[in-house]
Amino acid sequence: MGQQLENSMVTLKDIAARAGVNVSSVSKALNDSREISQEKKREIQRIAKEMNYVPNLSARALAGKGTNSIGIILPEIQSNLYAHIMNCVEDELYDTKYSMIMSTTNWNLQNEIKYMNVLCSRSVDGILLIGTIHRDIERYVAEIQRMYKIPVIILESNTEIRDHDNIMIDTGYGLELAVRHFVSR
Repeated sequence: MGQQLENSMVTLKDIAARAGVNVSSVSKALNDSREISQEKKREIQRIAKEMNYVPNLSARALAGKGTNSIGIILPEIQSNLYAHIMNCVEDELYDTKYSMIMSTTNWNLQNEIKYMNVLCSRSVDGILLIGTIHRDIERYVAEIQRMYKIPVIILESNTEIRDHDNIMIDTGYGLELAVRHFVSR
């Protein structure tokens, strides 16, 4: 019938009890610290895996270790462009320790601001703001980077936003290449 989820969440204390070590040693082993021997580290990691341990991301965030999550804000996902971008981001994150939290804004500035605040409250490790059309978003991005120290990358913005990491796709050049190819055929 497949593996079932346990009713309770496995804690570092549970792993420590089973491994016969203290909670601090478990934390060090799971964070790949050099302060614990390789042999003990492997044993603790094996026990954590057997017990289906899942790290508490809220606790990690409180400890200042990040949440291993990236916030993605898009205007919509019905069009092929934004759906394709999301698929590409998801593909890139698949083999990493990161997960993503996606929000759609329906092209609304207030929604962009709201979701940036939500993502900050969830202590994401970075925000990818895709397809914004609002020049006013620039001051909110600056504020987030200043207050929360969360990197924000703006991708395929439909407005000029200065002083921030901004990745633009040169669609004009792409169309020029497509037309040349078409004409040469």
